[in-house]
Amino acid sequence: MDRAVEARQHPPVEGTPALLPSAEQLQESRVPSRELIARRAYELFEERGGGEGRDVEDWLQAERELLDPAREAALLTRGLNEPLES
Repeated sequence: MDRAVEARQHPPVEGTPALLPSAEQLQESRVPSRELIARRAYELFEERGGGEGRDVEDWLQAERELLDPAREAALLTRGLNEPLES
């Protein structure tokens, strides 16, 4: 049965959590934190050897990368498959 039809036939009981998050909740959960953006922007700064005057560019690039689910997953999981230093 279609979930929308099922939801209309069986509305949630007041005081119980919804089974699925709303579109707003999903969007909010996709917004990376300022700390995560800052960390990635600093990594970009270091990767290009430093230099002043490109902080906004680094910040916007970090946001773009972290808002792309595939790139975000790659950034957040890199290094997990590498052996730990002894």
